[in-house]
Amino acid sequence: MNHLTAADFEQFRRAELQPAAIVEFGRHLATCRECAERATAFVKANGGNDSLRLAFAGVAQHPDPELLIRSVDNKLDAAERDAVRDHVELCSTCRAEVADLLSVRNEIRRPGTSSPMRWAIAAAMAGSAITALMITRSPRKSSSPNEFPRVATSPAIEAARDKWEPFIADARARGIERPAFLSEIRPRPDALRGGDLNAPKNEIMAPVGVVVESTQPTFSWNGPGHHFTVSILDGSDIVAVSPLLTTPRWTPAKPLERGHIYEWQVTVRNGHIRVIPESPLPPAFFRVMDGTSQQLIDEARRTHPTDHLLLGILYARAGAQPEATNELSSHLAAHPDDTHARALARAIKSW
Repeated sequence: MNHLTAADFEQFRRAELQPAAIVEFGRHLATCRECAERATAFVKANGGNDSLRLAFAGVAQHPDPELLIRSVDNKLDAAERDAVRDHVELCSTCRAEVADLLSVRNEIRRPGTSSPMRWAIAAAMAGSAITALMITRSPRKSSSPNEFPRVATSPAIEAARDKWEPFIADARARGIERPAFLSEIRPRPDALRGGDLNAPKNEIMAPVGVVVESTQPTFSWNGPGHHFTVSILDGSDIVAVSPLLTTPRWTPAKPLERGHIYEWQVTVRNGHIRVIPESPLPPAFFRVMDGTSQQLIDEARRTHPTDHLLLGILYARAGAQPEATNELSSHLAAHPDDTHARALARAIKSW
């Protein structure tokens, strides 16, 4: 998603956005400091209702249900207590949730009932409100109809996954839709260039037909030649050209734009000049991973480096097929009976 505009803010204020757009709106505000600052300035100038003020104030995500339960039980530390209080003061949804929890507290605190059982009862009694909070915390939309039931894991892993559970639950429930841009970066061989539509895939250049994480990817190729020049194009514009190279490898000095699709080619000098990829191979395209996807992956890798299922799902959502397949393979090596993750891996591999 590109940076939010004043028109986006106004549409949100007027409740004119579709549900999927609202999810993307919230996710972008949660990860883009620039837009969050602009949104704060907008709401100061325009005012708004609870949801608008929460989203624009940088607290669009509701507290976890467990946090609200602990607040009712007076078991929060000072920082948590202040954060919940500030949120509840603004959020009518969470105020109602806290009121519900308070109303049932005396009923469920009867002798002989353990604390876990008490709050299991509370969660059931306030289930609809908790479910609403879980839905609004993170994006969950996808159009794939595949069914991937949740696989049981340890309580420690489940607790650590609270923030990421919507991503995992969505992938298990709906699968992951193949990103449309993969078709753009993987064109078929072009017969109009004088080639054969049944020609083998391009295996002499990298990256080709993939999403790269780095804004300064390393380009490599093989084949005979003494001197090389790499050109990177954004549509018809040349955005970078290498110096004359003597080895088939080059990394641009300046970063490329995230979320952009680029084409690249190599001019090879070996007694004569030729340009690769040559017909019948299609042009060499790749995409730089968008900023939101990269931030999510970086955070997940930092906080949950061994959760290969989560990482595989995040890579797949970003369109990074090889990385997603590798992460899911690592997950399956440790969980060979996870048939649903195996089906997900098989579907992603078929992209």
